[in-house]
Amino acid sequence: MFGNDILDKFNPDIVYIHTTNKNIIKYPGYKDSEDEISTLLNNEIQRYKSIWSCLSKFGCAIIQNNFDYTLDRSLGNLDFSDIHGKTYFINQLNNEFAKSSREIKNLYINDINYLSSYLGLKNWLDKSIWHQAKYALSLSAIPELAFSISKIINSIFGKTKKCLVLDIDNTCWGGGIGDDGLDSIHIGTDTAVAGTFTSFQKYAKKLKQRGIILAVCSKNDFKNAKEGFEHPESILKFDDFTSFKANWDPKHQNIIDIAKEINIREEKSIKSYSEN
Repeated sequence: MFGNDILDKFNPDIVYIHTTNKNIIKYPGYKDSEDEISTLLNNEIQRYKSIWSCLSKFGCAIIQNNFDYTLDRSLGNLDFSDIHGKTYFINQLNNEFAKSSREIKNLYINDINYLSSYLGLKNWLDKSIWHQAKYALSLSAIPELAFSISKIINSIFGKTKKCLVLDIDNTCWGGGIGDDGLDSIHIGTDTAVAGTFTSFQKYAKKLKQRGIILAVCSKNDFKNAKEGFEHPESILKFDDFTSFKANWDPKHQNIIDIAKEINIREEKSIKSYSEN
């Protein structure tokens, strides 16, 4: 990145910096003072800030990994809270990366700390591959990493999903509103089954609050479908949906109509389905 004529000529739209805990130059020693550890942290942060600053000449998006945890914790559970612990040090670095992403408008953090936790550290890193080829993650983790990066790139180019289209029976609640009636559908917290649908509705509600459009597409009577969201335990209400298609028309056609109604592009898969 420094004095790289080929990179300058290429003039990238996006630069992805793939780093992991293996790239941390020095962790705190057991006898290091708090000031010495603070200096180590600052040195590590400044190293990356210099890279980001160098890339600013391109005016491009920068995707930067944060740091995954190490498999070894020499301090055991204290590794999280003791200032000499690797886990503690990594958490401080990740907090600083998060702060930098809020301050630098074109800096995007690829959260491998979450990704490695989601997969499990034992599945994230293959020590044998690390020692043989210096792969800082297992072969099975690479697709997950690539998928995470692709989602960030889609977001940068405005290709995010804008609408979530929901069926209602056995999706927003358990059972069929038309057959079972309002009092017999499963929603709320009284049973485990009802609780799962309540959790799903809470998630959909959070998506709406962050700007995702909600719509309904159901083969159902409109009056019955609407009534389901009047259930006192329902998290989602009828007014939460920008478009509400409850009829007996083919579902793929209803989804196309929803896309037109809220003026968003139809997915190719929907077009293909309707053409076939």
